[in-house]
Formats: sequence, C-alpha cells, structure tokens
Amino acid sequence: MMKTAVILTFLMSALAAAHAQETEKERMNRDLEVAESILSTMIKQGAGKRQIDIPFHVSGEYKNGKAQFNVPSNGMTRIIFSGGNFRRDFEENCPGNVTVFKLGENGDRPEKATEIRWSAHRMKQKAEKKKEKNDPQEKGKGKDRSEDESDEPAQFKLLPNGFEAQFPQLLDSIDTRFDERLVAVAKTFIADYGDLLSFLKDDEKIAVTTRDNQNDHPVFLNKNQRYAAVEAKVSDVRQYKKGGITREQLMQRIVVSQGLMKEEMKVDYELLQTIFNRLYRSDLSKTFFCRPIAYNEEDGQGITFRMKTYSSNRTNNGYDMPTLGKTNVSQAERDKLVKELYPKFEEDLTANILEYGRTLKSLKSNETLTFEVTYTQCKGCQIPESASYSIKMSDLSDYSSGKINLRKAMSRMVIKKGDNQ
Repeated sequence: MMKTAVILTFLMSALAAAHAQETEKERMNRDLEVAESILSTMIKQGAGKRQIDIPFHVSGEYKNGKAQFNVPSNGMTRIIFSGGNFRRDFEENCPGNVTVFKLGENGDRPEKATEIRWSAHRMKQKAEKKKEKNDPQEKGKGKDRSEDESDEPAQFKLLPNGFEAQFPQLLDSIDTRFDERLVAVAKTFIADYGDLLSFLKDDEKIAVTTRDNQNDHPVFLNKNQRYAAVEAKVSDVRQYKKGGITREQLMQRIVVSQGLMKEEMKVDYELLQTIFNRLYRSDLSKTFFCRPIAYNEEDGQGITFRMKTYSSNRTNNGYDMPTLGKTNVSQAERDKLVKELYPKFEEDLTANILEYGRTLKSLKSNETLTFEVTYTQCKGCQIPESASYSIKMSDLSDYSSGKINLRKAMSRMVIKKGDNQ
C-alpha cells in the first residue's frame, strides 16, 4: 500500500512539473507575441499615417537567455519606415530634371516627372540585350546612343546621367534616418514595455536588432549594409519600473551598437563554413546532420555560425536515419536513438570548434567565435531546443600555439542551453 502511494505521489509530481513547464512555455510565447505587436506598431506609428496599414512584422524569439526582436531592414522597408519623404530626398541627393514623355492628344509632350519610374532603365537594357541576341551586328550599338536617339518603345525617358553614382548618397541618408528611428523606438519599447516579458530572469537580456541586411531589389544594392542593435539587462528595466533608477539612468545603461555588415566575404570565414558544411553532411556525420550553415559577422564582437540539426527524414513507413544507415525506424526507436546521439554530437561539435576554429585569422583576440545550434525535434527526450557554444579568439590562439591543452581549451568554452524539448 505504501509502495503504491509513493508511486502515485511520484507520478502526480511528474505530471505537475510537466504541466508547469508547458504553462511557462505558453506564457513565454504569449509575452513574445504581444511584444512583437507592440514594437511593430511603434515602428509604423513613427513613419506616418500612410504606413500604418502596410504589412510589417517584427519576429521575437527567446534563445540562450535573451529575448530578441528581429526587425526587417531590407531596402524597401528602410525607405517606407525611415520617417522621411523619399521623393524630396531623391530630388536633393540626385539633382537633375527627370523628364518623361507622355502621349497626349497633340502628340508627344514633355513634362517634369511626378513619379519616378524605375522600370525605364531596366526596360531599355533588356530591349538592347534582346536585340543584340537576335542580331549580333547590333552588339555595342546601344551604348553610344543618346537618350533622345533611343528607339525604345516605352513612353519614358532614361533617368539622368550620374543617377547610379548619386543614388548611394540617398541610401546613406535613408539608412542613417532609419537606424536613428529604430534606436529611439527600441529604447522606448524596452523602457516602457520590457517588463511585460515576465518569463525573463533578472540576469537575462532584451534585444532589438535588424535581421535582414540583404536588399530586396537591385536598385537598392549597397556594398556595405548597415545594422543596428539595442540591448538591455532585464534587471535594469525592472529596477527602473520599481523606481530604483531614473529613466535617464536606464537609457545610459542600454547598449547600442551600429555599424556596417561588410559584404566582402573573408576567406577564412568561408573556409570554416565549408568545413562544417562538409563535416555535418549526412554521408559523413555519425550523429546529426545539417542543412547549409549560415554565418554573420558583427564589428567588434566576432562571428556567429548558425546550425539547424536533423536526425532523420520522415517516410511513409516511419523514419530514415541516414547517419546511422537505418531505414523505416519507428517514432519510439527514432527518439531513443536521438537521445543517445545527442551527447556524442555535442562532444564532437565542441572538439571540432576548437580544432578548426583556430584556423581563423580575421578575428581579433578579444572577439568571439560562436556556434548557435537549433537541435533536431525530439519531444520528451530531455535534449535542449537550442544551445550556443562560444570561445574567445585569444583562447583559440593559446590552444593552437600549444599554451593550453584540449581539456583546458574545452573548459574555456562558454555553453548556454535553452529549455529542454
């Protein structure tokens, strides 16, 4: 009887713990979604009434002790939400009369453009390429024609000479204004609404950053794309809310970083990416495998590689596990194998980070090499949803030169794990 009571008590405790964990996860997701909506609205509000109805979504995520909100920042987004007047900025930064020809009742008549038509230049280029392709003798002729000599069927003239050289000045102006607005809005958001993220612990952080620095249209291409990041400690936000510090003091404690995400790919970063892409392909890895690994560099902080791991491919008869050479595996067997593979994967990954990470030459001694890993799905397997593995370049240099051994280097690696699945 006593044994039965003990078993029942244990089962009830386990169920209560599982329920509490699920409830906490639901609260986290709710808090993140509410905060996403608040920040999205704040960014749109500052850009003017006409931008309120434009689709725009900030995505939030909790990973490794940080609630991070990723703000889209492609070229068109920056123009729309920079809070300025694009046409006015164009006229100021790209001087010259842009003339269009419109067909009227009395024939062609020129008038100043009231609308910038980006298609004109592309239409002319496409027409010339098509003509050259169909008639080799036409090759190169289009380059010597003046705008007035154009036989382009479109009713729009070309953009002014020097447009391509002057347009980056306009983009710089838009980038600067967008980043200034984003930083101001992010600071206000963190100060006024950061405490709504009730699931965060005092030693964790809230961050707002631009996520997509790739432009969505050829006309907005720029060699050096900008990024902005705003970060605060949860303890500072809560201290401000309780009256422990003033708003001005909180603003001073919020960390702002801005700079350029360089387009030039550094050879050693590309090589390390290639190495890990090869190591964790399904035909070579003995644990989990990955899709192509991505990375991004932030000035003064280091480089972060992002891996999404997989253990199996779903089939009509269950699962195939290519790294183990198993086919038609059941769900239960698959989960059991994933649980067994996890510690081996982590052991190999940390060793590979040290072994191949020391080949980096572009990182400074105070900068960090980080691998952020999203783990294969396995509910109830007691493995984390995600984890980050970081080490300073100075420690990698010490390991490479023989100043410290593998065990010592391992001890200097900082590992942060998310919640268990």
